[in-house]
Amino acid sequence: RKEVEMTVEEKLEHFTSLTVSNALKNSAETLDAIRENMDESFEKYRKERLETAKKEREATLSGLKRRMNREFTAGEMHIKRKYMHKQEELKNILFTEVERRLSEYRKTSDYPAGLVRGVKKAQELAGGEEVIIYLDKEDEKFITRIKNETGITALISDFPMGGGVRAHIPSKNLLMDDSYNTRLAEIRDKYVIKAE
Repeated sequence: RKEVEMTVEEKLEHFTSLTVSNALKNSAETLDAIRENMDESFEKYRKERLETAKKEREATLSGLKRRMNREFTAGEMHIKRKYMHKQEELKNILFTEVERRLSEYRKTSDYPAGLVRGVKKAQELAGGEEVIIYLDKEDEKFITRIKNETGITALISDFPMGGGVRAHIPSKNLLMDDSYNTRLAEIRDKYVIKAE
């Protein structure tokens, strides 16, 4: 076998070469391990940040939806209040006009005939029993005509009726109220202005 003799410089060079080669190999392995660890850490961090951002976005959207719903409900209630106020305003205008026309009607020659019809209706309802008829104070001038056409002497009501007839049938404990004030109040309570 042939031995190769090496000089100290050659040995040193060989040793340095092996050491550097080993160091480079170890350094590369360490760098690979660090890089892999950093990649894993970054991926974990990225996933956590994405999950946090998703939860924050969902919380923000949920908060916005609640706020929008509150604002929508408040707006809707405001519109309903305005609508109801406007509806009541229109209803007042309408019934003011109805009352004005009733007042005009009470001045016509048809009105006393309507009172007579109301008294006859009460007589039919009484079926021959006693009937007490009440008129509005403003209709006192029609008492004679009603007595002449129906045989009943009407009394003047203690409170305003706005026109029409009120009849009391004591034997049946019945009150027939065809006064205009009562009729208007009943109609007004039930009347609804519908939006188209």
